Amino acid sequence: MADLEESVKEDTKKRTVDGKRASQQFLEMGVTPTASASSPINDGGSVTFTITTSHVDGLRIFAIEHISVYETSVSNDNKIPSGDNISVNDYEVAFWYDWGSTNNKNIKFIVWVYNKSGSNQTILLRINSRFIVEITTSGAT
Repeated sequence: MADLEESVKEDTKKRTVDGKRASQQFLEMGVTPTASASSPINDGGSVTFTITTSHVDGLRIFAIEHISVYETSVSNDNKIPSGDNISVNDYEVAFWYDWGSTNNKNIKFIVWVYNKSGSNQTILLRINSRFIVEITTSGAT
């Protein structure tokens, strides 16, 4: 029984970061999971959004970005490309990770929108990030 208790204590110590349980550290990693931005865009013009996800203490991070793009306001009717008020041919949208600018301490994600709607618009971008952050140990063995 003593060996089991000692094993549990050792396991708990390994999962502790700076005196906190590792799960607490994960929840307090200082990253904003949801963000939004908007930009005017002329007919025939394009806009590029660059999203950088990083940890406030500079820890290594891996992020997956989920985006939604809207015309004028956030609503299902205005969602690009599938909203009821949006024609399939009104916009071109592309997105990619800029791995050349990513150094494992940040993740750069690019969203490009080209306006073919026939009029000037405001484009809104909403982004939600899922991420894994390096857990470091401070003297815990």
